[in-house]
Amino acid sequence: MTYEIISRSDIASGVALSVRIDEKDVDSKALYTIQADPPPFLVPFRYRSVDGQLEFTYSLGAYSKLQYFYGSRSPNDYISLWQSILTPLIDCDDWFMDPLSLVLDTEHLYYDKHEQAVRYIYIPSVKPSSDYEGMKDMISSLVRQIPVTDPGLENKMLRAAMQDFNPRHFLQALKEHQPLAAAPAAVPIPAAAPPQPPVAPPPRPVQEPPKAQEQKAPVPVPPPHVQTPALLPASDDIVINLAAGKKQKPQKVEKPPKAPKPSQGKIKPGGPNQILGGAVVESAQGHGGFQAPVSPPPPPQPVLPEIDEVTILDDSLYANGPKLRLVGDPALPRTIVVDIHIGQPFTIGRYDTSMGRQQSSFEFGKATRAVSRQHAVIERNSDGYILVDLSSRAGTFLNGQRLVPNMVYRLDPGSQVSFGNAGANYIWE
Repeated sequence: MTYEIISRSDIASGVALSVRIDEKDVDSKALYTIQADPPPFLVPFRYRSVDGQLEFTYSLGAYSKLQYFYGSRSPNDYISLWQSILTPLIDCDDWFMDPLSLVLDTEHLYYDKHEQAVRYIYIPSVKPSSDYEGMKDMISSLVRQIPVTDPGLENKMLRAAMQDFNPRHFLQALKEHQPLAAAPAAVPIPAAAPPQPPVAPPPRPVQEPPKAQEQKAPVPVPPPHVQTPALLPASDDIVINLAAGKKQKPQKVEKPPKAPKPSQGKIKPGGPNQILGGAVVESAQGHGGFQAPVSPPPPPQPVLPEIDEVTILDDSLYANGPKLRLVGDPALPRTIVVDIHIGQPFTIGRYDTSMGRQQSSFEFGKATRAVSRQHAVIERNSDGYILVDLSSRAGTFLNGQRLVPNMVYRLDPGSQVSFGNAGANYIWE
């Protein structure tokens, strides 16, 4: 059954979702169980009765959409993320919950950045909000959207998603690959043989004199006047004068050969042709006398490659579509072009040297410390563009005001956006 999920936000409570279901459709046993012992993988919620219906309100203050964190991951992080996605589908039975009552839609999967775990929206209704095909489509979409730096692991997950999906089989495939990612922490070799009880060895005084003789034995030392060739400077062989004491004759410098004289006869000044500096120059018709000297043509210059217009520093003149134009530190990128479709996020962060691959749609340099690795996101909807701070360490600022994390703010033309407090200041155009 499809339920309408309404989103709203305010400064006090942040972003929240609300769902209404008929009271007769409520799964009372599951609702009572999760109220007494809330599962760690659910978004917290509260409910109230309104006109014969129960309205459930889910608080998203600490969570962001999982799709904002779709960037490439290392094998260990990739396996941990998938365990966080799949384990709730299996553990629902412990709380008398139906896994198909979870909202199995990538649009409503949420991520706890600090705990690095996935959170689900759960609708406690006897009528499921999803079905098996919806679960399989969600998993297939996540496999395509979340890459991993290990191609073998990624191909294995793609094959598992294309087959008949089963959460237990999927987790088993991850566990089979996990020892490869965590191989160094293995195998205690000494545990194979039990340790022997310590036995005091009998005294052996006979071995003492040889040790004393070994200590008194003279150690051969090279003579002090001998120097190793490796200790000499590398340039000593250049300054040796093998001809010391002998008077050296200056070497003759060969002159370049003279240009051959032309085979023609003498050319009179003012004639049609005359030789100047080895070059034959034609005289202007109708003028007599000797012509002014003409310098020989310059040597040919190397042909330089043409400069592409894209490499011009002021690339804001050539950026199409909405963009952020720099008004802060001139060492930072001058333009951030935000070319996205409706419903598509544009993530902004800092390059992560530990990954070695791009994780955000746009990344500042690794030395831009005031910008977090996952800092903020710009998203496009039917009304325009919105800005969300992803619980960044230094914060995101809109027109000088620090944003509440995971709260939606509208971007208007001319708004000033600052990522952190170290000069990453831009104007939205």
